[in-house]
Amino acid sequence: MLLGIGNNIGSTSINLAVGEEVQLDIPNDYKSGKGWFARGGEKGTIRYLGKERDLLRGFMVENDNIGEIRPNPNKNAASVIYLQKLSGENRIYFFAETGEMAVCNITQIPVHDHSSIMQGGPAYATYYTNVEEQTKQEQ
Repeated sequence: MLLGIGNNIGSTSINLAVGEEVQLDIPNDYKSGKGWFARGGEKGTIRYLGKERDLLRGFMVENDNIGEIRPNPNKNAASVIYLQKLSGENRIYFFAETGEMAVCNITQIPVHDHSSIMQGGPAYATYYTNVEEQTKQEQ
């Protein structure tokens, strides 16, 4: 998945289940053909929200208990693979040397079986209808 970067913060959202991975890449600068320079190079640090955080190829995971990043072995540029380890939302940030930033929001749909309105409605389609009253009216 390519994360856009430019004068404004680029962002995207994806849905991952526990155990799923996604490759995150920063697109090349099409004018020069070179990739974006990741802040900190291969490994670095950044002060973010008052805390010193580790960077990997410019990427940082907001909650490394929920997910982790590792270098993409097939690319040397600003490219990592994110693994969703636990259920929950997470964010992955990319910081460029230029000060620009891109964000990838990881969302998750909880396991559900449609057994109630709160879980998407019954699969047998009785939604909010009182079946007993409807049956009496039809007779």
